[in-house]
Amino acid sequence: MKKLLALLLSAALLTGTALPALGAEEASADAKLAQVTQAVKERLDLDTSGYDEFRGESWQQELATVWQLDWSGEEGSLSVQALEDGTIVSYVRSDGEDGIAVWGESGSLPAFPQGDPEVAAAAAEAFLAKVLDPALETVRLEEPQGERLGADSYRFSGSILLHGIPSPLSYSVTVRATDNQVTRFSRDALATTCLGGVPGPETAVTAAQAGETLRGTLALRLEYVLPEADSTQAVLRYLPERGHEYYVDAKTGELVDLTALEEKMYQAGGGDAA
Repeated sequence: MKKLLALLLSAALLTGTALPALGAEEASADAKLAQVTQAVKERLDLDTSGYDEFRGESWQQELATVWQLDWSGEEGSLSVQALEDGTIVSYVRSDGEDGIAVWGESGSLPAFPQGDPEVAAAAAEAFLAKVLDPALETVRLEEPQGERLGADSYRFSGSILLHGIPSPLSYSVTVRATDNQVTRFSRDALATTCLGGVPGPETAVTAAQAGETLRGTLALRLEYVLPEADSTQAVLRYLPERGHEYYVDAKTGELVDLTALEEKMYQAGGGDAA
């Protein structure tokens, strides 16, 4: 009997200590959800009073936590993915007006978007101004893509500039032609793609100096080639030899063998260099 009583007491103690800890975790998650949701609303100037339901959850990527926020109701739905600091990485809005005209629908031929691409571009720029970091990130809006028969929107995409310099980060934003509302947005974020911050745009070497450094890595060969596809007379040309790729570190001026670095990476990972 004493042994059974001791076991029951131990179980009670374990249950009593575990439940408050679990409750604290849930409270912390709810607080973080509320914090991220509020940051998203403020950044996008969102009014979600027209939606009836809300759901939020998170998952851990390799480098950052991503929060999924979903609103829905009779008027449509809104889905936002954001990081814990409120950075918007994805935005999808649907309110029943989205869709693509189909050839033959209502007996009419498909047409180009019934809107003004310049007004759509202004709407895209206004949205991007809300979701990009003004101290670091900018974009140069190009001509809209997807301006095709049957489309109902304008899509803008390109590279995100860091300190005005092109980067591997990309973005895409879609504007509905009928009312110039942004219906889709996605982007690459620094926090989910790399570690550390972004170095300043100042360089220690000029482009001319970097060119001089790279010149020594370029080997040429003399070869007969046909200048045009239908040419019958060959000409002599100097062509670059295939070999290692190099770059010059803009901060230090160091010449770096990119091909050698890739080979070391493959070897460290147990793979074979191509």
